[in-house]
Amino acid sequence: NRLKAGERVAYISDAGMPGLNDPGELLLAAAREAGFKTQIIGGVSALTYFIAGLGRDLPSFRFIGFLPPRRKDREALFQNEIAEPTIFMESTHRIESTLEILKTLKPQSEIILAKELSKISENFYSGYPEAVLKKISSFKGEWMGCFLC
Repeated sequence: NRLKAGERVAYISDAGMPGLNDPGELLLAAAREAGFKTQIIGGVSALTYFIAGLGRDLPSFRFIGFLPPRRKDREALFQNEIAEPTIFMESTHRIESTLEILKTLKPQSEIILAKELSKISENFYSGYPEAVLKKISSFKGEWMGCFLC
């Protein structure tokens, strides 16, 4: 209601990173779903910043760092069964190609991508690979993603 009234609102925790294994993800998801811009005030780790910004409960996950640079290696990775949410980093030069691979190999799997974490141009995209591809106007920037299975 305060956001709808035009107020600026902050969620602050004295017990760690808000949105990381606490109810903050519910507030974040509701605010985004209602169309409000959200911003995470990050710490020293892009990984925890990204997880806090997902707006999802993520009790466990697999972090694989940067995806393999060769397309066939990325295809092999996504051809395997993915049993838990998998967080990855991707190059500005390969993110579009990676989304094309996911569109082909895992079209009904939800993904969340974040571009330019903690920068003024920060943006989160979520949905099925084909829909996410259509939402992105520029692939320039630093990317993190979560493949939700």
